[in-house]
Amino acid sequence: MDILSHFLLGIVVFHKNSKYTLLLGLFSILPDILGTIPNYIYYFLQFKKQKKYTLSHFISRVMKRKPRNKNVQLYNTTHSLFSSLLLFLVFYIFSPKHIVFSICYFLHVLVDVLTHKGWWAPRIFYPFSSFHLDVISWWEHPKLILATWFILFAILGFVL
Repeated sequence: MDILSHFLLGIVVFHKNSKYTLLLGLFSILPDILGTIPNYIYYFLQFKKQKKYTLSHFISRVMKRKPRNKNVQLYNTTHSLFSSLLLFLVFYIFSPKHIVFSICYFLHVLVDVLTHKGWWAPRIFYPFSSFHLDVISWWEHPKLILATWFILFAILGFVL
């Protein structure tokens, strides 16, 4: 799913921890911050050199293009169940009262498993397996994105 939806979903699901609202959102997008932003920056710098530039064209080209190998490894690492489990264990051992942040991270991975396909489908058992599901590509369904935003913002309006 897109980064805004991930951010809002973590807040919506765990809104009772309202003093940590921003951190809930941040941990909900952490897999993308760590795993995809370097890829976006690389392609943005490459794409910016071209004269015709629109944001939708850029996103479409980035999402359809195979990421560079080191970016694939980074993405697969941050979008695996093992990274989620590792973060969970870190919180469990060092700060159990903040374990909800690791659950936000896991929720991100779970949602991406269901809303990505092709190169971007999370390899959920990485690095031990390249198993993944090819479900849908959220970026090919703009109405789905808008509906998700509408629903999440509507829920936020009721719970916050």
